[in-house]
Amino acid sequence: MRRADILSGYAFRSALLAVAIMAVAFTAAGALAYHTVRRAMQSELERELVAELLLLDEVYQTGGETALIQAVHKLERPELRGNRYIALIDAHGVRLAGNLDVAPDLLDFTRRVQILPMADGTTIAASARRYETVRLVVGRDTTLIDVTLRTLLYALLAAFLLIFVAAVMTGWVLSKQSLQKLMHIADVLERVGRGDSAARIGPMRGDGQIGRIAGLIDLSLGRLSALTENSQNTIRAIAHDLRTPLNRTVIRLDEAAAAESDQGALIAAAQEELQRLGDTFDTVLRISTLTTSFDRSNFRSVDLASIVAETVPLFDADFADRSQPVEVAADTPVYARGDEQALRQLLVNLLANANRHTGPGTSIRVGARYDQGSAVLEVCDTGPGIPADQRAAVLQPFTRLDSSRSVAGTGLGLALVHAIAIRHGAAIEMDDNAPGLCVRIRFPG
Repeated sequence: MRRADILSGYAFRSALLAVAIMAVAFTAAGALAYHTVRRAMQSELERELVAELLLLDEVYQTGGETALIQAVHKLERPELRGNRYIALIDAHGVRLAGNLDVAPDLLDFTRRVQILPMADGTTIAASARRYETVRLVVGRDTTLIDVTLRTLLYALLAAFLLIFVAAVMTGWVLSKQSLQKLMHIADVLERVGRGDSAARIGPMRGDGQIGRIAGLIDLSLGRLSALTENSQNTIRAIAHDLRTPLNRTVIRLDEAAAAESDQGALIAAAQEELQRLGDTFDTVLRISTLTTSFDRSNFRSVDLASIVAETVPLFDADFADRSQPVEVAADTPVYARGDEQALRQLLVNLLANANRHTGPGTSIRVGARYDQGSAVLEVCDTGPGIPADQRAAVLQPFTRLDSSRSVAGTGLGLALVHAIAIRHGAAIEMDDNAPGLCVRIRFPG
């Protein structure tokens, strides 16, 4: 697995994009946090300076310059000093009291707070007040603010680097996992392309998008494999089942060529065999078209009960010849969406199947009804039925049970029923009628 493939993976590129977006957002949020903290600390420092100035101003207003000097001396005590700076300066720049040496020309009495440089290179935040003969300056060391802001900045940078590394590593791991899954999918598709129709991707860890797509690919491969197998089976069945009528046609044509009389009858018989062959191919083509067509533009609401009522009488003579009583259970309208002509053909095939492949005296019931919200068309008989393990097989083209080989037919009747049902999105249910068989076509609700 090449590293370049991992780096070009969608997961890794998405992680980098997320990091880029996060960097912009993190920078904006960090700048906002930095300035907010700085402003809050400066505001607190300013509040302390203004409060101290107001307190000393009250001392000056009460006791004059002497009281102010005494108050400044008290604030010089070690237990009160802390990071406090204070100075009382006369008009000539001489410090009368306090611990702060500052030139008078550095003081800006128009500002509430100003930053003053110290001799050791540090700075203090100071506020000054002018009286008649003296100048009062109070200040606070800004080292705590500087250290706090510098620590905050380092913390923000460290957090960003940690998130960046975590995002890149996560993107690397996810991209590698995704690439492994995609390579597995590509390998399976390549095997399918080489003819391995049984190759499948199989379940993948996690419930991600690739896993769902892999499941859909496996489902499609299964359907493709089944379609290919059905096509192969159909081709083999055509070659097997149509060999006999073709041979009969050739024999009759040879007999017609050799006969001195009755050539017309022999040629007519050959033409009849060819016609049956043509009908068989037409049916196969129709089955193929129905199972692969998704066009439902001609679908409309169709009354299944009406189709039953109009189709069953067409078989009266056939049922009478075999002494097969027929019961019709379709008194009220039962509607389903579909192609009316195709649904008539479906019922015709079911009735013909019941007539041909059940013995004389078999009872047949034809009905249309609603069941659990779905429209159902059913044909039931009391004949020999179909074994449960062969019911799926008889829906495939040219499949005929051994017991029905003596009856004329091609094995396409139920296959056409199956194709029409697929076209309508309907399900075919075959149940034991005890005795006999019930074939139900259940349409989508």
